[in-house]
Amino acid sequence: MEETMKIALWIAHILIGLIFLMAGSFKGFAPEAQLLEQAANGMPWLTKDTVLLARIAGVSEFIGALGLFLPIFIHKLPAKLIGFAAVGLSTVMVCAMIFHITRGEMDGAVANVVIGSIAGFVAWGRLVRLPLRA
Repeated sequence: MEETMKIALWIAHILIGLIFLMAGSFKGFAPEAQLLEQAANGMPWLTKDTVLLARIAGVSEFIGALGLFLPIFIHKLPAKLIGFAAVGLSTVMVCAMIFHITRGEMDGAVANVVIGSIAGFVAWGRLVRLPLRA
């Protein structure tokens, strides 16, 4: 059972890390014209008026993803940073879910719930159940 939990936690950890690294780097650092092109491709909330919001969310997601990965490679960083980063990313997903619900975009809200739940699982796993380093 313990081994299954370790495997599930690593899969979730890597999965959300990659999701937030890709999404955050795009929303946070892509040229505005490229961001606005995505409005027709699954990001209908993205308009000229919401580019700043996308930038803030993207940079938050990118920094959170770094917090998920850097303590693995830089042992001077506390391992709890992973759990705290996952808590922060879960919080970003709750805010995104509220944003999408207020706009009537239920598909976006469902995706936020799923991704936020995975981030919450990683937070619980890395802070409580199976910390990376004791």
